[in-house]
Amino acid sequence: MKIRSRSLSSGWYPEGKDEVEATIRSWLAGGAPRTAGGGIVPHAGWFSSGRLACRVFERLNTDVDTVVVCGGHLASRHPILAAREDGFATPQGTIEADLELLSRIGEAVELSDDRFSDNSVEVQLPFVGHFFPKAKLVWLRVPPDTVRAPALGLAIREASSSLGRKIAVVGATDLTHYGENYGFSPKGTGKKAEAWVRDENDAAIVAAFLKSDGEEAIRLAETTLSACSAGAAAACIAFCSASGMGRAELVEYATSIDSGGPSDSFVGYAAVTYSAGPTTP
Repeated sequence: MKIRSRSLSSGWYPEGKDEVEATIRSWLAGGAPRTAGGGIVPHAGWFSSGRLACRVFERLNTDVDTVVVCGGHLASRHPILAAREDGFATPQGTIEADLELLSRIGEAVELSDDRFSDNSVEVQLPFVGHFFPKAKLVWLRVPPDTVRAPALGLAIREASSSLGRKIAVVGATDLTHYGENYGFSPKGTGKKAEAWVRDENDAAIVAAFLKSDGEEAIRLAETTLSACSAGAAAACIAFCSASGMGRAELVEYATSIDSGGPSDSFVGYAAVTYSAGPTTP
């Protein structure tokens, strides 16, 4: 049995089971309805964005056989990547891969092997282990391609339906990377820059998420640099839309400044869920 080992240091998320579980418990809002079938989460280190990701996972439907996590950090020219190991190591133990579902998805869209270390999926695994201790996992990374990303979401929907799988799909992307550290400072520095990121650049792509418009989210990410992994979000949106989950909710928005990060170089984060109902106007 081949297990994908942890590749990220403890700076990304805690090493031990007890610390992981205690951290998650400290973030639980309590009373949140677990009715969502998918969501968009950030994928920075837990200190910066873990609480927002947790707020999405605690709203996902509990009646799930498999969790599909879509990450990114790819260019539009790259293939869709899939991890083909039998399981994934987490502080809580090994999560079994749903290779049957992955194989069925691969019959509809072309998948290449993901042999690389990447945080966008890995930082979500302890959340899967906590909230879905009996579920299996599919690990995918998605390029920001307006054709292939939505096609993947539809393939996930068709594959899960044909196999009778009850699944939840999560798309992981951070938003605007602003400041000298990222080589992107069109509005200078200070409060004016923060406001532009929050109220304009990130607000526009969040609006696309809330309209369930994955293709628009990809276009905005490419033209305004408002997301690093918009293909993951687009795949999740396509799955949710095809599954009748058009009711989108912005659970929370924040930047890394809010968690104590520097104000001269910072990143935006959004937590969005999709539940059954008509598309949000």
